[in-house]
Amino acid sequence: PAEDLKILLNAFVEGAYKQFAMKNILVPTDFSQAAKGAFQFALDLAELQGGKVKAVNVYHPEFDQETKWLDSSFLDGVGYAKDRLSNFVKEGLDAAAGGGV
Repeated sequence: PAEDLKILLNAFVEGAYKQFAMKNILVPTDFSQAAKGAFQFALDLAELQGGKVKAVNVYHPEFDQETKWLDSSFLDGVGYAKDRLSNFVKEGLDAAAGGGV
């Protein structure tokens, strides 16, 4: 993947490459295979350009208008989403270190 990225980036002329250098890359994820590939691509791009990558997953719980406070099921869901995102990032970094998704 990194070699493909180098070829793609080399297609830009020197000035254009510098103009489009990305130092901060935000990768949204739904934890799918496509998201894993996008995260891997972002890691490769950040490595080539000296940038940083952050992953984000938006947790959208059901909300009851009658209940004006957060219940334990909401807090459990937030914890689960955070754990899932942490695992997603760890797997991506492990794959990058090993050379694949």
